[in-house]
Amino acid sequence: MFDFYQVERIQLAIYPYKFETTSSVTGVNPVNGRPIYSCLDPEDTGPGPNADGIASYGNLHVTAPYVVHRREFHYHQLGIQKQNHLILATNGAANSRELYTTSAQIVALGQSPDFTAVPFASVVYTIHYVFSG
Repeated sequence: MFDFYQVERIQLAIYPYKFETTSSVTGVNPVNGRPIYSCLDPEDTGPGPNADGIASYGNLHVTAPYVVHRREFHYHQLGIQKQNHLILATNGAANSRELYTTSAQIVALGQSPDFTAVPFASVVYTIHYVFSG
């Protein structure tokens, strides 16, 4: 049994689907890919729901249309040392484990190429832990 765990790093990957139209489709405007934006938010306050809000965090990352968007951070890179502990006790059960007082997150913004409510990407979000004890 492990007594302590530490979040080592968090990774995000967005795999955009490609949208295409042909000249045989009438009444449909050609679709154009849109970039994907992301930022790191160490205090879970959340940026505004637009590219300007994400850019205001000062760590903006942009990928071109139809390019895989990858983002990763380590807790120590975000200055999370101000948390109570970097390694938290599990106390032997999931419902009694210690929790970080402030969450960190990766915030990403992607827009459907034709601005409709259709799936346009797959998102893989991974959290890596280090256990000790």
